[in-house]
Parts: sequence; C-alpha cells; structure tokens
Amino acid sequence: MEPVPLTGPSAPSGHKKPDLEDRQRIGLYGGTFDPIHFGHLAVARDVQAQFGLDQVLFIPAAQSPFRNPPIASSKHRLAMVQLAVADTEIFRASAIDIQRSGPSFMIDTVETISAQHPKWDLFILIGADAFRELPAWRRSGDLLKSATFIVVPRSSFSTTIPDELSDQHSSPPANIHVHHMPPIDISASSIREQIAQDLPIDSLVPATVDRYINSHRLYQESESS
Repeated sequence: MEPVPLTGPSAPSGHKKPDLEDRQRIGLYGGTFDPIHFGHLAVARDVQAQFGLDQVLFIPAAQSPFRNPPIASSKHRLAMVQLAVADTEIFRASAIDIQRSGPSFMIDTVETISAQHPKWDLFILIGADAFRELPAWRRSGDLLKSATFIVVPRSSFSTTIPDELSDQHSSPPANIHVHHMPPIDISASSIREQIAQDLPIDSLVPATVDRYINSHRLYQESESS
C-alpha cells in the first residue's frame, strides 16, 4: 500500500520531527478548495489550537459526492493548497483523494490513513453545511466510530446534530464536538464571482494563491454565464 501522499515544507533544520511511532492527533480537512481562502486557514488554526492537533492535513477532493464538479482542475486546486500552507509547518497538503479515482468518500480516506498510521487519532474538520449531510455519507456509522468530528459554524446553517444521528443515540455521540468560533463569511463561490468580475481578492486569499490564480487565469468566466 502506498503511503498517504503528503506535500508541504520539510521541517526546519534543528526542529525535531514528530515520531510517527508516537500517538498523534491529526486533523483531516477535506473540501474542494476551489480556491482555498483565508476562511479555511482561520478555521484550521483555531481548531488546531483548541484541540491540540499535531498536524492538519488539507485534502482536496477529486469530486465531492454532494457538490457540483469543481471549476478548477485537481492539479490547480492541489497546487493552491500547497502554496497556502507552505509557510505553516503544522499544515500539510495531501493528494490522497485526488490520486484515488471516482468520488471522494471520507470513509475511504480515513480507512486508508488509519491502516498506514494506526497510532494516529483522526479528527475530521467539517462545516455545519456539510455536517447536516452526514447521515447520507457513505458508511456514516463506521465513520463516526473511526474519527472524531469537529463541527465548525457556517452562516445560516445549524450546528445541531441531525435528527437521523440523534435517533441512533440516546445522547449526543461523544465524538462529535461543536467548535465555537465566529462564522467566517468568506466563500469560494463569492471569490470566483469576484474574479469573474475582475475585482480584487487579495483580502480573501493568500498572496501566493492570488498570484497563482492570475498566472493561470483561473475563474475568469462567470459561473452563471
């Protein structure tokens, strides 16, 4: 079995890398990242600090089972994630979903990572909008047993546990945590629309991502056109 494809900066000279034989707390942050933006990074920083995560893996999806196909290619989206996390050692980009054909199901990702790293305790970072769809996810029951969910607020979306999950448990599952932080009103769709209208996005994405989008002329046409 091939190891989980990780991309990102190597540890600085003199810095002790985590011992992979030791138990670690690893965040899994999946999404289309079309494009990645400051909202994604702020959520990852806040969750990492609150839950004491040793590392957060940003995992661009090849294709979400619940979303329209991404606008940018897998290659471009992975490259933008790599650029966005390049200066943060505790954040890494992973190509595990992009390198697997077909829709990106989180249970496949979790089982692959768990098999390769049995001493990793996995924490799934998930927005409230995606969390409400959890009962429809492939093998959601197995997924709840395999990882801890950290639900992050999104504007206009409830962070309450879906009825389908509540009905299966006499009390809220112990491995579902609602992370309290102010909702961040940045969306990839609004960024794409601003680009299509030739409006600046420098306050919404890292400078390296902004330059990459410009140099590859991504999102130049309106999605509604």
